[in-house]
Amino acid sequence: MQISQNDKEHLKDMVQQKKITVDEANIRMVEMKRVLVVFHLPASVRKALSQGLKEGRLEHIKKEGLKPEVYYKKGFEHLAKYERSKYERNIKNSISSVCI
Repeated sequence: MQISQNDKEHLKDMVQQKKITVDEANIRMVEMKRVLVVFHLPASVRKALSQGLKEGRLEHIKKEGLKPEVYYKKGFEHLAKYERSKYERNIKNSISSVCI
């Protein structure tokens, strides 16, 4: 899922005007995207998303096998599972095409 350029600029403006913190912007970005598939995250972003989990605004599925870690907006678990499975299928297809 992609976030629009307009939404990115809006969040940047809100941070620059000091209406929200960078941590709040990261949480809002996941809420706008609905699903964030995670491969590597800086500690500060992970901390912000963990805060969103504690507040009950976000939910999380841990990494499992080839399936990546996912943060998602409440109510979008089906979409989060779909995105994880899609990534796993792509990895398996890539591996099988190289091995043949």
